[in-house]
Amino acid sequence: TLIKKEGKAVYNGYVELKEVQKNVEPSSKLIITYAGTLYPTQNLDLFLDACISIIPNKELNLEVRFIGINMIPEEEQKIRRKIKEFESNFVFYDRMPKKELQQFMAETDVLYLTGFKNIKGWYPVKLFEYYAEGKPLLLCPSDNDVMESFVVKTNIGHIANTEKECKEIILSLIKQKMTAQNLEYERNTEYGKTFSREYQTSKLAKLIHKKL
Repeated sequence: TLIKKEGKAVYNGYVELKEVQKNVEPSSKLIITYAGTLYPTQNLDLFLDACISIIPNKELNLEVRFIGINMIPEEEQKIRRKIKEFESNFVFYDRMPKKELQQFMAETDVLYLTGFKNIKGWYPVKLFEYYAEGKPLLLCPSDNDVMESFVVKTNIGHIANTEKECKEIILSLIKQKMTAQNLEYERNTEYGKTFSREYQTSKLAKLIHKKL
């Protein structure tokens, strides 16, 4: 728009689609994980409020893990202040080697993602990384844009835009876990493949070839 020239989008994509890794140890505990940097344009309040409202019920076992959000200390401290009374249910880890991270991903039940304020048309790399892990995803709040479209079309998880919606989803997942039900959906891998790095690289090559 700024330079008045046609543009094409080539996305980062994911490297490979992994087989869904089951939790290492059977457990009634539901583990939700956020891995990566947390930015000021992301709002976790709805998600955190939903979790905080569930935690006092001792029959419902919920653990939320944050991995690597200490890259921006101010954002980590905002989270810690909000969940101070319930900190035993929230676990914070520094960034870790990929092999160690893979172990944490194998243990988690749900991967958490949030939209970005006032940013449209953006597929964050984390969205593709989460997709490649094969675990269900919770998007809260939604971007009401391309991230939501990706979650819906690939059928990889849940979307919530209010504390109530988020709480209901988490409660449902906890109950599924307690009754040993499968938390994953059958994903639309054909649509998902169009965001693989192989496909996106092929798209880039065709665009270059066309210009040459």
